[in-house]
Amino acid sequence: MTGFYTVLGGKMLLKRKLCLDKMGINIKQTMPNGQQRSLEVVVASNTGGIGENWIRAYTRAVEIAGRNGCVLSMPKLVQAKIDNPNNGELWGKAINANSEEVVGIDKEGRYSQKNSWVFVEFHGTGLLNPEKLKYAYFHRNAISDADFQSLLAGKLPDGSQVPMYRADQFVRGIQNTSQRYGVVFPIEEITKLGPDLSRPRSLDVLANEPFFIARVGGPEAAAKYIAAVKAHGQSQLLNDHYIRRSMTLKVLQSGHKIFMTSTGGIATTSDILSQGRYIVAPGN
Repeated sequence: MTGFYTVLGGKMLLKRKLCLDKMGINIKQTMPNGQQRSLEVVVASNTGGIGENWIRAYTRAVEIAGRNGCVLSMPKLVQAKIDNPNNGELWGKAINANSEEVVGIDKEGRYSQKNSWVFVEFHGTGLLNPEKLKYAYFHRNAISDADFQSLLAGKLPDGSQVPMYRADQFVRGIQNTSQRYGVVFPIEEITKLGPDLSRPRSLDVLANEPFFIARVGGPEAAAKYIAAVKAHGQSQLLNDHYIRRSMTLKVLQSGHKIFMTSTGGIATTSDILSQGRYIVAPGN
């Protein structure tokens, strides 16, 4: 990535070390109706690497997407990689996803026993919007109990209604055309995976792992992505999560964005640290 600033419409898009380049990369996107369209995407990159600049990159990516576009979530990134098997921007570099993972208490027992801990895999802009991320960077806890309970009920702070699925339902396969949705696990389904998440694991193991399936967008997406990864000569992928580093549930409700590693694995931005590189499908 070049170290210059991009000027669009007579204005410098991002200041300091942060650059946002309009790359004109030929990346195809598969639409819900099965048709494909070619997109001129925007890659938001942070040459500084961490912290506040990363949040600026995400904020600007959301702004460029606008109301009719989207910052690609993990399932959208996976689909883009499947559709573009020879694209070096997708297959050779780490990419942040507009997906988040949130831990909290299910007070109503919607997805587990009442007052039990649950883990939410959410794709698209959910609770951790740019404003919440800015707060979280300085205060470490950006998610209120009211927001979390509303999320479990399928209501977002911006007033949107979104589908929320039980993990055991989602991993069997569902018809979902929503850009934003959540998959809810009893927390034990995540913690039982243990500390081995820190190492790459067999693709054949990941193909049947509910956590991986929820991250990439369902069983069909998981099968196609694993086949694409195998075609690139790989036999393993990382599927890491910050919970394995502490394994304690006595935490305030917390959330993290996730990203795709340069080798195609998935990990969390556990301390809101990453290079801040996004792919955006701008709206009309």
